[in-house]
Amino acid sequence: MSETIQVLFRTLVTCACPLALLFAMSGFRCTRKTAWAAFWVIALLGTAVCFTLILTVGLEQMWRVYFIVLLVPSLLFLLFATTDRPSQVLFNFFTAVNAFYLTAILSHFLLGADEEPIWAGVLFRLAFFGLIVFVFVRWLREAYRFIAANMRRDWRVMAVLPLLFFALVMFLGLYPHKREDNLMGVVFLYVILCVVYFVIYQVFHNTYNLLKATSENDALKSQVEALQRQADAVSRNDEKIRVYRHDMRFTMQVTASMLERGDVAGALKYLGESDAKLNDTSLVHYCDNAVLDALIAYYAEKAQEQNITVTAHMDLGVELPADELELSTVFANAMENAIHACGKLPEDVKRRIELTAVSSPHFCIEIANTYTGEVAFDGEGFPVTKEPGHGLGTRSIAAFMKKYNAVYSYQLADEMFRFQFLINWPKKPTE
Repeated sequence: MSETIQVLFRTLVTCACPLALLFAMSGFRCTRKTAWAAFWVIALLGTAVCFTLILTVGLEQMWRVYFIVLLVPSLLFLLFATTDRPSQVLFNFFTAVNAFYLTAILSHFLLGADEEPIWAGVLFRLAFFGLIVFVFVRWLREAYRFIAANMRRDWRVMAVLPLLFFALVMFLGLYPHKREDNLMGVVFLYVILCVVYFVIYQVFHNTYNLLKATSENDALKSQVEALQRQADAVSRNDEKIRVYRHDMRFTMQVTASMLERGDVAGALKYLGESDAKLNDTSLVHYCDNAVLDALIAYYAEKAQEQNITVTAHMDLGVELPADELELSTVFANAMENAIHACGKLPEDVKRRIELTAVSSPHFCIEIANTYTGEVAFDGEGFPVTKEPGHGLGTRSIAAFMKKYNAVYSYQLADEMFRFQFLINWPKKPTE
């Protein structure tokens, strides 16, 4: 392989690696296909520009403007294609560039200032940066995106940290010329940077766990309240039945007396009134599973208190294909979102929520609500919102869908926002 081709391949790695981490940190409203296409367009464009600079003005000059070559097209795309704020995009970008400069410095130490042979430096950068991206996607991305979706403030302060470190590294290492005498100072800066990012990670991770626990506790609280309300309704119903049974003998005597006098019409009217009292003792049931039944009844009552009509056609048995607590949390979050969306509609718009469910041959659920306006979706098909304090429920639902490998769909059509998901029944072990 000629030296020119090796330099070209190294330049491609130099551009593609930080972009890979940058795109992994971003939350896209476009499809994955569009995001991947943009990734390769920006990577190849950056490679072409950087390679041209290497051939014309040299490697040292290229490193001075390298971040600008990637920053401009990345910003132009990410500001329009992601749900992130500009300050968060900058935080992501300079985090990715700092990580790659760290990779280059480690390669410099291991392979020497000239990084010979070139292919060895390329393999090291690919391996080390690939490890960084893998660790982020595998263990950090979920917590980071969860926080990013709900932390609407302080991103400007957060963005300053990697930007300042980048400026210091550039000043100590490349301006006004490439300087080897400050190499240990640059290394020390990266040690500090790693400590800062570890602290940031701890804050994000603890906040993530706290928000998740709060969300789960809220869902559990809703379930407990729903069961308590259902138990109170049963208790009131039992009292009504006892009163009705006590009055039954009197009702029969009055009816018999009317019939003896030939007042058939009066007897029928009296029996009709008694039957209405009997119907008042019946409870509304939505499904056979006690927890889901109580939860749906609870949220249906909350919706009706806000003049939202609730219709339900649910054919669900006692058994469920997922953990009862987790599945009821999905119902709770989806119903909360539907009630919240309906509550924002103008008073002259009809508000309604429709529930549909079947358990055979597959466990299928649809929760739909009236909606006007536009809805933004991320790259995984989940709706995104910029309202502070909202979005936790959607992330919880996303985690559930991933855990149970469920097929899901969010769509807006005919002024109805529909959330649908399907779960396959777990296979029973063969005897």
